[in-house]
Amino acid sequence: MWWLIVSGATAAVAAIAVPLDLGRRNGQRWGIRRKARSVDPNPYRGATVHEESERGAPLLVRFAAGANIAWGLITMLIFAPAGCLLFLFAGEAPFFVMVLAVVVFSGFLLAVRLMGTAGAVLINETAKVRNTVSWSLVHHMAVALLFALAGMAKFRHAPEVALLPSIPAAIGILLAVLLHAAAARAERVERD
Repeated sequence: MWWLIVSGATAAVAAIAVPLDLGRRNGQRWGIRRKARSVDPNPYRGATVHEESERGAPLLVRFAAGANIAWGLITMLIFAPAGCLLFLFAGEAPFFVMVLAVVVFSGFLLAVRLMGTAGAVLINETAKVRNTVSWSLVHHMAVALLFALAGMAKFRHAPEVALLPSIPAAIGILLAVLLHAAAARAERVERD
């Protein structure tokens, strides 16, 4: 139980701290905001001053990065180790064990890649986002399918139990789509 609390707290802190830190340190990568303001209200002595400030990352990019960093940490600290524990209970289903091994290994690697890609999106480097999004979509669809099929075989009389692992897979798919949207937004800001 403590492991879940510590992992969740770590993910929450990282989801807030990393986007704030990277967003502040790399604000200049998102362009400059120019604002004109009047210095003196007197019409004869008044002048207009142009102030410049860093624009900073758009809200969508910050939210997507924070959510994917948290999801990467949760995957690395909770879901992938739980998949390793499933090896103990896999029984004599060699195909299930083989696919489970691939999915768990992919989960560990994907967690690291998600965190790195989320950080790259925050500093407006979107080159590898499409590969990571594709990998995340395939991985989470494989997780949903694997556990749905295994659960249907084991829990024939309670199919809702078999579909429970599809909830985190659906969240992973939504976060991958969100990361893709954030990268598209970052590319639009870069073009403008």
